[in-house]
Amino acid sequence: MGSSAILRRSRSAVIFRSLCDYNSTATFRSLNSWCGRESAANRVMSTMSGVSSSESRSPSISPPWLMLPPSLEGGDKIYKFFRPTESGVMSFTERSHGGESPDDDARLVGCSHGWVALFNRRNNDLFISNPITRRHIKLPPIHTLPDPELNLDLDGHGSVSKVILSSSPDDEECRGMMSFGPSNRLAFCLPGRSSGWTPIGHLFEDSDHHYPFIRCARVYEDLVYCSRRKVFTSITSGDLNLSSLYFLDRERYFPERHDWDIEDPACAGIVRSEQLEFHENGKGTLTWLEENIEVLEDECIQIPHLVYAEHSDQLFLALRFVQLMNPDGHSPLGYIPYCGFKGLSDVFPGKTFGFIVIEIDEEGKCTVVDDLNGLAMFVGVNNSFAIPAFKPNSIYFTDANRIRMISGANDTGIFDYQLKTISPCYHAPTTSTPHASPVWFTSNCFT
Repeated sequence: MGSSAILRRSRSAVIFRSLCDYNSTATFRSLNSWCGRESAANRVMSTMSGVSSSESRSPSISPPWLMLPPSLEGGDKIYKFFRPTESGVMSFTERSHGGESPDDDARLVGCSHGWVALFNRRNNDLFISNPITRRHIKLPPIHTLPDPELNLDLDGHGSVSKVILSSSPDDEECRGMMSFGPSNRLAFCLPGRSSGWTPIGHLFEDSDHHYPFIRCARVYEDLVYCSRRKVFTSITSGDLNLSSLYFLDRERYFPERHDWDIEDPACAGIVRSEQLEFHENGKGTLTWLEENIEVLEDECIQIPHLVYAEHSDQLFLALRFVQLMNPDGHSPLGYIPYCGFKGLSDVFPGKTFGFIVIEIDEEGKCTVVDDLNGLAMFVGVNNSFAIPAFKPNSIYFTDANRIRMISGANDTGIFDYQLKTISPCYHAPTTSTPHASPVWFTSNCFT
């Protein structure tokens, strides 16, 4: 398909939206042995990246584990972790001891620094849980937010898209950031120390002078913590039409990148705000876009993942194309069933079709890259990151909580960024539990 054909198809703008059982000595020793191997792998990665441990401003990310959906056995919750480096699975048992804890069917809404964020929709309670040490910390419930009409439905139920931490909650400087409500607004707290969430940023876009009476929500598509910069970085929604990307159309409204400094809660706020500007594109990636333009525009939704490479202090936007499937989960739906009043239908599972990766430099200039320079990216509902290890030039992906997987299928795999092919990462069994999906888990074990 030629460039003129791509231009003709520009009408279809795709918009960013839409434990271990300590009674088992063998298990404990196995875990310690495993942690030792992971620490050794960390040192290797540090050498590969050219950054020594003394030069790094924060601990390196451990090689990740794929945390599989937990199962219930005799009242105990069993967590299983797949280790891609060794192709093995390790299990940890969380025994019921009473007290406040997440519901068995709590929705996983985040993962960072060895802690998973879990949301009880029945009572709006939020927890962060360490599946290895079996600890739970209750976060402020979302009904502590002001303006409940912005985040609660008519039945009083709230919604949470993502919760990430800046560090372990045992660190007094730990901060938690949450995207909440139908429009993914932002709020922060001090895990274990705050009694409520504090909204941050503008709740609404600036009014259009043509329609001053219309107030549009400020929508944040994703967020990530940048450890070397000590800021949370978020990205707003924008009109990223594939044709405009191909032709570097500067008339389009591209997303904005916002950096948030919340180290001091009393003066937390935005320290950087800029509209992304595309100035160069990788030719090989654009060839893939051109060859698949019809499917990408007519059958796929876009899910943006902000990805941070700690070892090199680089920021990326991994733009994910998810093809909507029929309820059987096998055949493409062929269109995007979007309703202006209800949003994207939640009865159709999604299947990742591919990615394009955009590097964002310090000035906010964006480049569509053809090569990941040996990096492996890990994206999903976790705090997405990139490391120089595993299979280079690959994107390891899991479900992103943007499409409800009611079919029980798991959208998990590895996208080869150079070959533009998808291969399985782990053949996880289907589950009847809504929203149950694997997630990339990083941990420093017992630290």
